[in-house]
Amino acid sequence: MEKTFVNALVDASRHVIESMTGTAPDAKPPVKAREDGPSTYAAATLGMTGALAASVSVCFSKDAIYQLHRAVLPDEGEVTFSSIGDLVGEIAGMICSATRTILAAQGLQYESSLPMVTLGDRQHIHSPSGTKTLCIPFLFEDSPFFIEVTFPG
Repeated sequence: MEKTFVNALVDASRHVIESMTGTAPDAKPPVKAREDGPSTYAAATLGMTGALAASVSVCFSKDAIYQLHRAVLPDEGEVTFSSIGDLVGEIAGMICSATRTILAAQGLQYESSLPMVTLGDRQHIHSPSGTKTLCIPFLFEDSPFFIEVTFPG
């Protein structure tokens, strides 16, 4: 069940970013997340419940979110914390919505919460002990972003 969920999340992420920018990000195989894993500049976290419960965090390096911002909003001018926060929340919401659609086509029903967005240098996503967390690395035009998905232990 976890593999089905992760595969849907990868497919949804690639589709959403490509739809928004015209460029599909490269996805790397999921790896077990480490406590000292990658830091992030902008992240949105959502809970998903259904056939399986999961927490999904969509996380961007500063370079990646700025490149996405320029690709999605080329005429906006100055990049602000507010516009980055809105963009990260929208992307995460769209990825989770697309994931739910993919899973629904397989007969699996899910709901998701609203995204909680955090911004700032050197953030780390921490998952509670006893949970299983996978990190799915992506590369968008040479800039990294990743999705961490946490399942109950």
